[in-house]
Amino acid sequence: MLFLLVFGILANALGEELLVWTEPSCIKIFKDSEPKMGRSRLILQSARNEYESGQIVLRAEDKPIKVKDVIASPLKGQNGYSIGKENIQIRLVEYVLVRHENRYYPDPLPPFHPFELKPKENQPLFITVYVPKEAKAGRYNGEIMILFENGEVKVPISLEVWDFVLPDKPSCETAFGLWEDSIEKFEGVKREHPRGKLCMRNIIGVSLSIASAPTIFPLISYLLRLISISTTLA
Repeated sequence: MLFLLVFGILANALGEELLVWTEPSCIKIFKDSEPKMGRSRLILQSARNEYESGQIVLRAEDKPIKVKDVIASPLKGQNGYSIGKENIQIRLVEYVLVRHENRYYPDPLPPFHPFELKPKENQPLFITVYVPKEAKAGRYNGEIMILFENGEVKVPISLEVWDFVLPDKPSCETAFGLWEDSIEKFEGVKREHPRGKLCMRNIIGVSLSIASAPTIFPLISYLLRLISISTTLA
């Protein structure tokens, strides 16, 4: 069984060591980044109708450790209102090799799946909470439970909800966007191929769901061509 000690260091009876700490969502955690001891609680702040994220970083010291599952609890407020666990998304941070630097950069955020921690390498978990419009202002508390092959550990999560609501339609444009040739360049899929179209559709859907106000998507030409392959995608 794993036991929480101090400074985010975990150990079990077999002598295996596991480091656990938290980071803001905007920090890039490389495989060899130095651990930040003392950050044992995931702290988030959010308006209503907003997504807010943070990271829980795992690092095996001496031996590989298998991570079987990650489970979020509901976030309970002192005001009697709870934010259900269905509003909490858990993803892995994966890495892409940047060849001209010969270094792996954190970038993809696929859904969680079981994996094995490699010794001396960091593995972040990307935690995203959606705060419903009807949520009451105040502080909410819960936990993220990480299940290992030989035990479990619970990381506290604290969310402060501010007393205002973000509109569904953003009023501020962003600089995010993606051209179809980028799909072909980085994903290795021809843009006219059904899988290339599906990839573009998924990217647009994610961007709109988080209100990133995409400004340079070729939406009109994309949607017109999408009609001709809609049967294939279905």
